Formats: sequence, structure tokens, C-alpha cells
Amino acid sequence: MININPANFEHLTELKSMMAALYREDPGTFEFSPNKICNTLSFFTSHPTNGRILTINLNDTIIGYAILVYFWSNEYGGFVMFIDEFFIKPEYRNRGFGTKFFSQLPEFQPPNCVAWCLEHTADNTGASRLYHRLGFAPQTNATLIKLL
Repeated sequence: MININPANFEHLTELKSMMAALYREDPGTFEFSPNKICNTLSFFTSHPTNGRILTINLNDTIIGYAILVYFWSNEYGGFVMFIDEFFIKPEYRNRGFGTKFFSQLPEFQPPNCVAWCLEHTADNTGASRLYHRLGFAPQTNATLIKLL
């Protein structure tokens, strides 16, 4: 049985370690900086209506984490919960913990949540299989970003 708990500064060392592992394993566009997690945790602690960081625990062991960001979408007509990061330690993968996490995720979505969304890199086939099996589907719109 896994438990999902809001993260706090007590988990900072473990969170930094898992985030660094995520970015080594599945590099994004930008380099990982340990300060980012401090800023993110601090922001969500001060602004819980904007999102949260969750730890995924098996008994007393943290086996993963997720970062959730909430925003209103006119197109979808309600809140969208963006799963900004999702990570399960390699030794716990393919054992149903990801599926279990997503089955418990509705407990953490904002009121009037109408959609969940996430991204993954194209070559992360394990994540792609999980997400498609759980009902996530590609959208016709392309994601573009302009850095400020």
C-alpha cells in the first residue's frame, strides 16, 4: 500500500536526490538546479491553491514524487491539473505504484477540475505506455514556450 503525502522541507534532501535522478535519466530542456526545488516548495507552501508537491511513500520509504500545478482553462471550462513532474525510483517501477498513484490523485485535484495533463519526452517509452494505458491522449495543439 502506498501513501501520498504533501511534501515539506523535511523531505528536501530526498526530493533533491529524486529530482536530480529524473533530470539525469530523462533530461528536459533546462538543467536541473537544486535551488529550484527550494523555490518550488516554498512557493507551494505559500500558495497552496496554485499546486503542490507530493511524496509517494511505501511504508516509511519515499519511493517517488509528483509536482502538481493548477490553472484555470477557458478552453476546457475549469481547472486543469498539470502534472509537472512525476518520478518513481527505478527499483520500484513496473510494480503498479504509478497506477496506484494515479488512482489516488483525485484526492489532490482542485475543485472544478476538468482535466489532467502532463508531458513526457518522446523516447520515454515506459512513461508513454503508462500514461496511454491510464487514458492520457496526445492533443492536436503543439506546446510552444517563450522564455522571459
